Amino acid sequence: MRATTDPYACDGKSTGALTALAAAAGGLTVTNLGGDRTALQRDLLAASRTGTPFAAGWNLGAAQTRDEEELADVARLARAHGASALVLYAYDLAPAPRLDWLRRLPRAATGGDSSPHPSPPHRQTEPAR
Repeated sequence: MRATTDPYACDGKSTGALTALAAAAGGLTVTNLGGDRTALQRDLLAASRTGTPFAAGWNLGAAQTRDEEELADVARLARAHGASALVLYAYDLAPAPRLDWLRRLPRAATGGDSSPHPSPPHRQTEPAR
């Protein structure tokens, strides 16, 4: 369930007491798809107090994520608040250089060890017939 503590949210999120929402849903995803790290941090803090597993959502688009360091900062912020995952909006629309940022994102920022993610092999796939 996408949730927020903002009582005036109108961007597809459920609003209200996150503890009650988390209990009803069994888990939460707190997001800020507009690129506002302060708002994301507020919701991450609230989600961390629910005792329910939660993920953090962020927009990989150019207007919301200016550079690789900003993405790494968001991943560290999510991890510091206990998010189990970083979920990326517009992932399928991201140009190749942004996908490279994900490959270089330390796993410690997203939940695993601190080594970078291995790059998948570069191979040409055969088109569907």
